[in-house]
Formats: sequence, C-alpha cells, structure tokens
Amino acid sequence: MMNNCANKIMEKIPFEEIPHFVQIETSYNCNAHCSFCYNPNRNNPPNYKKLRKIVHQVTKSHIPHVQLTGGEVSLLPSKFLNEIINELSKNSNVSIQTNGIIYIKDLTPALASIYISLHGTKKYHDKLQQICQWEQITKNIKKYISNGFEVNLDFTLTSINYNNFEEIAFLANEWGIYQYSINKFEPAGLGVANFTDLVPSKDHFKKIIDQIIRLQDKTKLHIGFCTAVPFCLDARLPEYGLLANCGAGVSLLVISPDGEVRICNQSDTSYGNILKHNLIEIWKDKNLDEFRNKSWVIVPCKDCFLFNKCLGGCKVDNSQKGKYCIDYAVRNYKKIPITKVQWQKRLQMFMTKQKDKDHKTRIKAKDIICPDKFTKLNLTHKNKLLITRHQTISIDLQSVLLLKEVLNGKHTFQEILRYAKDKSLSTVGTKNMLIKLLGARAITLRSNE
Repeated sequence: MMNNCANKIMEKIPFEEIPHFVQIETSYNCNAHCSFCYNPNRNNPPNYKKLRKIVHQVTKSHIPHVQLTGGEVSLLPSKFLNEIINELSKNSNVSIQTNGIIYIKDLTPALASIYISLHGTKKYHDKLQQICQWEQITKNIKKYISNGFEVNLDFTLTSINYNNFEEIAFLANEWGIYQYSINKFEPAGLGVANFTDLVPSKDHFKKIIDQIIRLQDKTKLHIGFCTAVPFCLDARLPEYGLLANCGAGVSLLVISPDGEVRICNQSDTSYGNILKHNLIEIWKDKNLDEFRNKSWVIVPCKDCFLFNKCLGGCKVDNSQKGKYCIDYAVRNYKKIPITKVQWQKRLQMFMTKQKDKDHKTRIKAKDIICPDKFTKLNLTHKNKLLITRHQTISIDLQSVLLLKEVLNGKHTFQEILRYAKDKSLSTVGTKNMLIKLLGARAITLRSNE
C-alpha cells in the first residue's frame, strides 16, 4: 500500500488556468557568444511576418506578463520592436530581455521593464560573454535609467563568477537598479559542451547565498533566483525568502520564432504551434501530461515532502537523455538533507520577519494612494488577477471591487477605508491589502500634508 506522500507524488502537477508569463523568442540571431547560452543558432534572422502573427495571437490570449527575448531583441529595428510592444501592452505587461550591447533608441513608454544580462564585473562578464563589451553595456544601463526606464539585471551563476556577485551588486545599487536576479547555470545549447567547466558546485552555491544575505541589509536591491533552485539545496533558502521554483508548464510558456510552444526556453519539445492553434488550447492539451504526470520524477524528489512546491528544481537538462529530469544539483542525493521540522522552523522565521516588516509600515489617513501605471486588473478569465510590473496575483471578487476603486484614481487612505466600509469590506483586510500592494510596488504613497 502506498503512503500518503507517494499518493501525492502520483497526482498531476497543478497548473494555472492560463500561463502567467510567456516569453516570445523573436529570433535566434545574436551578437554575443556566451559560453553558457542555450541558443545554438547565432545567424538566424527574424521573420517579421511570422512574428507579427505570433504577437497578435498572444495579445488575444490576455497573458499577464509577456517578455520579448531572443537571440537578441536589440537587433530588431526599433520601429518594429515598438510596434509589437505597443500591441502586446494592450492586455499584458511587457518586458524585453537584452544583452545591452546595443542601445535601443526611442523605446516606447509602454515597456514595463528592461532586463539586461550582466554576469559580473568586467573581468568575469567579458570572459563568459566572450566579446568584451562590459563598458558599453554598463554605459547603456545607465542611459536607460536616466531616460526613465526600469532596468533589472540578471546574473548567470557559474563556477567562474560565483564569488563576484557581491562586487557587481554594489555597483548595480549605485546605478539605481531595482532587481538583480541570479540564474543557476543549466546545460543547454552551447552550455552542454561547456557544462563541466561552468557547472557551479554546492560550495559555490553556498558562497553565493552568503553574498546575497550580506547584500540584503547593505543595498536596496531586490535579489533572488530567477531560475529554479531545489528547495533543499541550502537550508537558508526558506529563512531568507530565496525560494524559487520553476513555472515551466505550470505558469510559464515559451514560443519560438516559428511559433512552436514549449514549457521553457531550454526545452526542445513542442506541444503545438501558435500559428495553427489557440495558445490556451495548447496550454490545456493532454500532451503536456507527459510532463505534468511526474513520471520523470526520481529519488530523492519522488518521496520528498517539498516536491509539490519545489517541483525538483530545473527540469530540462539537455545533457541527459530524457525530456525531463530532476535538477542536476540534487540528482545524486539519496535523501533530502533537511527534515520537515527544520524546514517549517526556517520558513516560520522568514514569515515572522515579513509580518514584522508589514506591521512597521505606516499609512497616514491623508496619504494619497497612487497606482503604478503598470498595475492593472485581468478579468478576462475565470480566475481574476492583479498584474503588477513583476507579479501576477490571484484575487477574489471582493478584492476586485476594492482594487477597481484603488486603481480608478488617486484617493487618500481615509477615502479608501470609507469606501471599503460602505461596501461592507473589512477595514483591517483593506489596510493589509494596501500594505501588500506597497510591497509589490503596485501603488506608491504621496504625502498630502
């Protein structure tokens, strides 16, 4: 007889009603040669006709967040890039992912954020990117910021640059970067051939955690992992709010330049073509059960109490034979190195710190609540969603009522509480929601005194 844990593992991975985040690979054309890159095709120019059709189909699907990536998006004509950003932004918050080598002139203000790859200070970044453009990239980062764009950075963690993150993070903080995300190197494309040389060890991972913890109190940066990290890889992950599971096939999809739909950019498996089929129909297709049914899960993840939250770290490894597998970082574990009691204790420590932080947040009666221009409601689908620059938050119908009023214009805190009372909504619940919205940067406060 199977135990309860095993029964849970046999259940399918639950997935969102719609993908919350869709990446559109505009082409595989690229002007860099990063040694860890998943993209093996460098000279592959864009097909503008196909790309327009893909963008049109994604726009109709009302996806909360869409990111234009590549290859390299800065190789597209800026007029065309603005055209597709403006169309997508009708129903989505749109970002672009770029290596930052080329400055994109006259970008549309409809762009929510720019993500630029910066894998360390000059010595480390240039070694990994292999084209020596660090000075130009950092110059362009500062120029985007001075022109009013939110710039976020991403750092690929390898065995080469693992001890350099803290140094580059201090520079990013000086420049005015909001978010600096860390991607754990995963083998795909060019990265498969370089896997042995670039794979970070568990000790390297420990040292990057040491740096992040120090930086939490020394900078204003929002630092975390962008790619999936097995929850058991370091016992400090839950305590410091550094948990990152993978949305592949759960809340994330990637669309190739030819319209092929995959669960992530590292996967080679297509589940349909958006030029032939509706995106939501592809998302719900039973063919995806080969991933969602967990048949690929092995020890130690198979019997782990954390699996349904962690999902085994990164699940696509092109150095392996199967389509899906558990993360290479835990593949040799016989059992997970953290007990349920230890996990709950560390998670509670983080939740207590967050509760204390929220409790210290003060909103005055006359403070004016100003919605961020990229905060919007997505009410098209069955599940109602609040969309911020970086987050997709499921909300109930009462919250929809309150949020419509908050986003309708600039109100004082006192006016919002009065509105909530008139609608028989909880005053405490309303205040707590506004505090959460402040933390998510969905709103800001302006003093009216």
